[in-house]
Amino acid sequence: MKRVSTLVLSLVMIAAMFVSFAACGGGDAIKGKWESENIYDMVSLWDFNGSGKCTLTNTVVYDDPKDNTSIKMNGTYTIDEEAGTLVIKIDDWSDSKSYTYTLDGNKLILDTDDVYTSGYDLTKK
Repeated sequence: MKRVSTLVLSLVMIAAMFVSFAACGGGDAIKGKWESENIYDMVSLWDFNGSGKCTLTNTVVYDDPKDNTSIKMNGTYTIDEEAGTLVIKIDDWSDSKSYTYTLDGNKLILDTDDVYTSGYDLTKK
């Protein structure tokens, strides 16, 4: 009986280790750096850390790269992977922005119904 109890306890501890390793693992589905170029010669680079913090860097691209100008903004995000929604709050924005996202390989599309907010078609860097 003691041997069975020890075996069961060992199996439970091993299972708990695997669960904790998985939980500490890679973060959420959109973790990483994502880049988009839009029609106004601006490159947007999103960096999602997998733990609810993000950075948005917008770079205006000119013919001569030395003239390029960037602005970097920090923020937070929450993701609901089941619903496919993403809410982003950049520190410099007055309100948070809500997106529906689609993730397909190295493509991340952020769509919004808000006419005052741009959507993004991003490629993983």
